[in-house]
Amino acid sequence: MSDFGSQSSRLDHSESVDLFGEPISTKPPGGQFGSFSEHPIRRSFFPKTSSNEPLSTNKFYSNLFLGDQTEGVWTLPYMIWWNKTGRIPGLSVSHTKQRQFITGPVPSADPYQYYISPIGIASITFSAKEFAEGRSNLSLTNPHSRSVNLNLHANTDKYGPIGHKITFPLVQGMGFVTGRYDQLTPVISSSFGFVGIEALPGPYDGTQKWRLSLSNGRMWLLYVFPADGSELPEFTYDPREGLVGSCEFTGVIQTAKADAEGQKCGLEETTDLAAGVYPATVEMTGGVAGDVGRYKFEYKGWRDEECEGALMYALPHHVASFDGNTARGRTGLKLQSPTKGLMEAVRGNSWTMVEQNLPTNVAWLVTHGRGPNRNATELIERTLLNELKSNIVGETNLNSMYFSGKAICIRPNIPHDVVKKENLTREALGKLTTALDPYVNNRQNPPLVYDETWKGLITSAIKEGQLADFGNGMYNDHHFHYGYFVYTAAVIVRIERSLNKGKSPWLERNGDWVNLLIRDVASPSTLDPYFPEFRSFDWFHGHSWAKGLFDSADGKDQESSSEDMNYGYSQKLWGLVTGDKSMEARADLMLSVMKRSFNQYFLLKNGNRNHPPGFIKNKVTGILFENKVDHTTYFGHIKEYIQGIHMIPITPISPWYRDPVFCREEWETWFSNGRVNKSEGGWNGILQANRAIFDPKGSWDFFTSGDFVEEYLDPGASRSWYLALIAGMCLVFYRTEDVLMLIALLAGLGGAD
Repeated sequence: MSDFGSQSSRLDHSESVDLFGEPISTKPPGGQFGSFSEHPIRRSFFPKTSSNEPLSTNKFYSNLFLGDQTEGVWTLPYMIWWNKTGRIPGLSVSHTKQRQFITGPVPSADPYQYYISPIGIASITFSAKEFAEGRSNLSLTNPHSRSVNLNLHANTDKYGPIGHKITFPLVQGMGFVTGRYDQLTPVISSSFGFVGIEALPGPYDGTQKWRLSLSNGRMWLLYVFPADGSELPEFTYDPREGLVGSCEFTGVIQTAKADAEGQKCGLEETTDLAAGVYPATVEMTGGVAGDVGRYKFEYKGWRDEECEGALMYALPHHVASFDGNTARGRTGLKLQSPTKGLMEAVRGNSWTMVEQNLPTNVAWLVTHGRGPNRNATELIERTLLNELKSNIVGETNLNSMYFSGKAICIRPNIPHDVVKKENLTREALGKLTTALDPYVNNRQNPPLVYDETWKGLITSAIKEGQLADFGNGMYNDHHFHYGYFVYTAAVIVRIERSLNKGKSPWLERNGDWVNLLIRDVASPSTLDPYFPEFRSFDWFHGHSWAKGLFDSADGKDQESSSEDMNYGYSQKLWGLVTGDKSMEARADLMLSVMKRSFNQYFLLKNGNRNHPPGFIKNKVTGILFENKVDHTTYFGHIKEYIQGIHMIPITPISPWYRDPVFCREEWETWFSNGRVNKSEGGWNGILQANRAIFDPKGSWDFFTSGDFVEEYLDPGASRSWYLALIAGMCLVFYRTEDVLMLIALLAGLGGAD
């Protein structure tokens, strides 16, 4: 696949570009954005952060500072939560196997609609004698994109922490749950009760190890490491409380599950070797050279020391992209994750993942190296003439950033690249820039504001309610919403430059506005003082999370993999047209990671091993949570909604990451034999456009049929756009008589001069 026209900023295959070293910009938001300082969610649980420091809103630990702070956090493979309801409050740890998953609403259905990992199973709880209900508190320190410190304080009052604490460094993929005790008397308990407690020699002198067998048949390991000068407590068992230490303790206590999936032995020995080592933070670096990208997680200890031999768990998409050095740390021992298959235990102080074949040649249109033939071009031109009569400004002046963004994505690259007529290109470009002008100047209704609390651009409609515009003000869906505007801006700049000898007045006036949208969603550096690092994208999971500042019993979620991909595609194009090689390369790497993770976790081809067999026939996950997968949407339980929300928008990136084998399986499962015709309105067009990935002839026949009606087009989609895309997916073009028939039809409808 290649685009029409030159792309002078395309990365040279010999150069290497660093991706995460520098911020996109450190400029403050423009004067068109008002300041908002009354966000309904406060940041009071981060006592050691400056009020000017950007904080992540969509990360795995959000439940710890939302609601009553008792919902779960999925570090993977473990779930942890602040358990206030026990006899002695503390931090509880859970891990479940696939056979424990709950399916429904009809468990015997094939496929069933959802599965969920049960929550609230307190296999191990860290606590202390000094803790008491109502006299303990939680705070968070050292927040990063992939880690945070959770602090449980003893003897607190209404004004905040005053006593000693247990600090738990939470890092995605951690092999141990680790508590750093500060002069507290440790209590270790389980909701199941211990049926076997075996004291064993510690990993080295002056340490302890315990093998704890629970009444549910599971076994957990416990390790105790005193700090220098601290007494090693003696533990006794109290049936009401659990293992109780004999004295105040300063040091580290760790736990890990000992029974791996399908393994009768091995995990305990591996755990013993790694005990005492644990990461507190993760540093990420990455680079791109040509069409090969790398990203690296480097694990740092409590005082930024190296974590030699650290035990971490990798998701399937990590393992599939490990470089040789990282792969040597694989143990073959696995634990179940709630929604992403089996995780493998890996030892090492860093991981490096490699992505080959980045989408460096995916840009404006799919062409297979050539443009449409004369008849097809004439057809697309006549279709375009009809479309240009519409009131684009009226259609895009909506009270939602999401729906406005979708609607504004008209594409003047069709008259420029396919029809190749300057007068039509200028007409389309003029309409597009006029439609975008209110948003660039923030005069839309409602406008955006800059939130001084969490540091981001949000809808001012949050003043009327947290769910306004799909929760935009609570940081829901920003990558969905703003990606459409970034794409449109990239198209404008490219077309302007083609018409103005390489110059773009629009870019000179409005480039900072586009960069603000990108910084809000995916700022690559902690050096940006106005936006947090990678608000939406999760480099550990390999995709974004759509849920922002809402607590959730099942964690973060996302229901549109395709709009996640559209954001990355849009950022790539913006980097391309502005000559920002780092931005373009970073987007290429994000896109490749998403392609891998989507085809592992969201788009379920036959033989998928990461979801239960009884769910695979749904073909897409629907809404994927950290702890649950539900084949539905937030806006309706209709098949075309559920499948189609993982297709839109159909762009040149779609056939790059959506496997044609999968697309055919999905079609045959839900839409073949005329069933697609029952789909409502624009969803029919979405399904038929996606069909072009595996059956371009069938898709072409739909969009050129005399029975085609405009109601088949989703807002922001156009018939000319679909025709151009489908044409590019065909190796052999269609019959001349089909094209001429549609031209005659358009002429009869007033589409011809």
